[in-house]
Amino acid sequence: MCLGLFSSVVFSQNTYVTGPAKVKVQPNTLFYNGGDFHVKAAVVDDGTISNDGNIKINGSFVNELGLGKNFINTYSTANSYGQVIINDEHQTQLSGTLNRLTMEKNTIDPATSAWGQFAIPYQYSNLGQAFSSFFGISYINGPDRYRFSAMRWHNFSRPEFYQRGSWDTYEPTEYLILNLTNHPELITVMNGSEFLQYPGVPANGVHTVTFNPTIYPDVDVPWSVWKNNRNGFNEAYSTYIGDSFRNEATDPDYGRYAFQFGNPYTSNIDLSRLNTAEYSGDNRIEDLLGVSKIINTNWNIVDGGYSVVGVEVKATYDESTNQWAGNREALIVKPFEPFVITLKGDASRSQRTFTFDDRLKTFSQTPENPGITTVTPRVGNGDASTDNYQTNGVNEVSNGFYQLGLFLYTEDGYKTGNHAYVVVDANSETGVAQTLEAEYADFTNGFFLTQENAEGNEITVPNRTMQINVVNPTYVSKPIPLFYKQPTSELNGYYLKSELFFNNIFNKLNPEEELNFADGNSFFFYDKTQDILLPITSDFSYYIDRPESELESRYVVYWNGGPQNEDGGLGVSDELAGKTQVYKDGELHKIRFDKNWNTADIAVYDMAGRSIFKKKNVKTDVDFTLDLPNTMVYVVKIQSNTGETVTTKILR
Repeated sequence: MCLGLFSSVVFSQNTYVTGPAKVKVQPNTLFYNGGDFHVKAAVVDDGTISNDGNIKINGSFVNELGLGKNFINTYSTANSYGQVIINDEHQTQLSGTLNRLTMEKNTIDPATSAWGQFAIPYQYSNLGQAFSSFFGISYINGPDRYRFSAMRWHNFSRPEFYQRGSWDTYEPTEYLILNLTNHPELITVMNGSEFLQYPGVPANGVHTVTFNPTIYPDVDVPWSVWKNNRNGFNEAYSTYIGDSFRNEATDPDYGRYAFQFGNPYTSNIDLSRLNTAEYSGDNRIEDLLGVSKIINTNWNIVDGGYSVVGVEVKATYDESTNQWAGNREALIVKPFEPFVITLKGDASRSQRTFTFDDRLKTFSQTPENPGITTVTPRVGNGDASTDNYQTNGVNEVSNGFYQLGLFLYTEDGYKTGNHAYVVVDANSETGVAQTLEAEYADFTNGFFLTQENAEGNEITVPNRTMQINVVNPTYVSKPIPLFYKQPTSELNGYYLKSELFFNNIFNKLNPEEELNFADGNSFFFYDKTQDILLPITSDFSYYIDRPESELESRYVVYWNGGPQNEDGGLGVSDELAGKTQVYKDGELHKIRFDKNWNTADIAVYDMAGRSIFKKKNVKTDVDFTLDLPNTMVYVVKIQSNTGETVTTKILR
């Protein structure tokens, strides 16, 4: 039986799988079972039930065959794998060898991960049993701390990983790391195949966890002091504690209040639901600063290879506005994945509890946050004397949220781990640290942002390496510095591509439907070396050459504008600006060309990045008249037969 002809298949009664007939759930298909799901002992073949999609079990799950290999949830790619949700109230608590199923997962590359990030969404009596079932090898206990097969992060006694013995029980919510440094047999297993199959009894019940902010020193003790203190294993905190969100040089709360957990379920969980109306009282994460996790990406910027590398993704949170910023991928935690919750520096130091239950479970690959509020924009009135948001002929939205995500790709189309975000938020203040901002804590190479001041100049003392930078909507035509770092020994070029989000990070613009923000606002990308200014649309792509030096500052992001020259237009190099100009003749705009040019290509865009007009091989011996239809702001790009480029903004 193949379940995939429709987007969903519903069974309201109990389901029994009794014999060798194959049952397959196709990708992107929901098999909803309103009653119990019962697999009989006669179903002995591996993969009799093969789930490439989503199975929702409203009742109890029973599998009479001990190994659980007869029910396999397959793994194809990072965003295509089988998931199972079993309701909390009906989740069986039977353990041992019954009621198992199997989840596939990609392996962890020991060459790039000394300790593998891991969570166990199953019920086993102890770690030794789980280890033997998962990997077919024995758990190692010592002889010293770094020879144990696994460690666990402690959220209650002190901020550290501590070794776990084969006899130790565990909770499915624990953040574990697997020893891929000193466990030769485990390394061999991870190197032996692309995927592994993990069997076990699903732990889809309710799980309450406790974490304690007092494991971190009081704010009166600065990081410069307590980073040198030692944990229970005589390790300095500075050797393993970092901060995904704060700046070490400027933020007195650096290093504090990070708590680590594992996804206890055989389905995704959506962390954007943490602070919605459904989560109240003890289940709500008060003082939340952000969430982060490690993902695997098939790329390595050091050598250009495609090995599996751990990359941190993060999303920041502003409790006062219920707004998220950053990478929404951080909010979806997959089976076997751990994650980190970080509290604000002024958080209450009282003991906390948090409950995992049905409200967090999801099949979706993107967060949904049903409680998010969208802001109704107020558009400028067009009078610069009374409206602070009216500048340069553009009616700015004074109340709103816009996010630009910038992602680096290899020349042959692989998405790298490098990404950065520029956020325009009406509730923010330009030039000073904001709640939604975050450092690029794991930065090595690629693009990063720096803090700018209100006048549009980079703040260099202290010099921030930022992954998320936030400005106010009034920050028009001023530079948002975008730095690029690449080893000079590397010969590859890359492509920079974009994602755009409107009102919140759960509303991503689809290039097939919207190229830019519908209200006319826009981000712009400026290459100072090539003197090219382009609107950043949802299908934006720009080739990044090999840099002349390891660190370059040739690129800039702008909000609603670009570099200004003395005429008030978008700036170009002084040499070109004096030769090729766009000027106004009565009600018309005309182009006067450099006398050394023979032909030119002309392109006109509106402020949303849509193409309005294109003309190739225009003769340059006479002025060219731009026939523009409406009264609005346009971006005019002119490129000569010699390769010189002029870009300017005009108001029709």
